[in-house]
Amino acid sequence: MEHSTHALPVGTVDFRKGDFILSRSQDGQWKVFRVDDIVLVSRLVALNFKHGVEFIEEKDVLDSARPEIYVVVTSFSRAFPASPQAVEAIKTKALGESVSNTYVRVEQFTKENSVVYKAGGGP
Repeated sequence: MEHSTHALPVGTVDFRKGDFILSRSQDGQWKVFRVDDIVLVSRLVALNFKHGVEFIEEKDVLDSARPEIYVVVTSFSRAFPASPQAVEAIKTKALGESVSNTYVRVEQFTKENSVVYKAGGGP
């Protein structure tokens, strides 16, 4: 059986399932996201047949197409003026309301605007 690996894009933070990603928005506030899963998303192309539609992976018909890595996150409503305050809110479970099962492209979490708080505690 053939196996392939998928590296995170250059410049993105390194994280695992269960970690928290603290990401600074354009207004300077820090938002917290919990990594619930990491998935590979492949686009589908519709094929029309007499009996109905079927789908084929885009990578099987286009040489340049490739699956993309997405992070399935729970996002929290509170925003923080600094990352240490966000970390304290993680520790005390004071992150506010949450929205789960949000798919985010991994490229959103760059080393320039994001830091990771490991599931076991600490950066």
